[in-house]
Amino acid sequence: MPVELTPRLQKDHLKIVLTGQRTLGQEGQEGIRIWTEITRLCEVSNMNRILVRSKIEGRIPPSSMFEVAEAIDKLSFGKDFKIAGVGSNQIEYANLSFFENCASRLNYKIKLFLSESEALKWLLKKSC
Repeated sequence: MPVELTPRLQKDHLKIVLTGQRTLGQEGQEGIRIWTEITRLCEVSNMNRILVRSKIEGRIPPSSMFEVAEAIDKLSFGKDFKIAGVGSNQIEYANLSFFENCASRLNYKIKLFLSESEALKWLLKKSC
């Protein structure tokens, strides 16, 4: 099953739940498709705070993560966006850590968590 994106508009942020299985060899393209859709949803909802809950199975190679981070930089994401990612377990968290590092190096406010409540606390905090 390919990766699916389920958006939920909250009063102060956009929550995205990602489910499914990564397609071997297409991890970068899938990530770019997902972030392109997230960008569109942010524009439509006028939200710049995003909570991404990942429940995706399968690893993503570091080269694909870097490819996705560079694509995000070319999308219409502003540097005022704040993204909190939540891994479904320690393995998913570790898998996404490289992506967090790539996006942070591009000056995006992004942070990973294992707890959705901790992610929301950071996401909705006024100062970074």
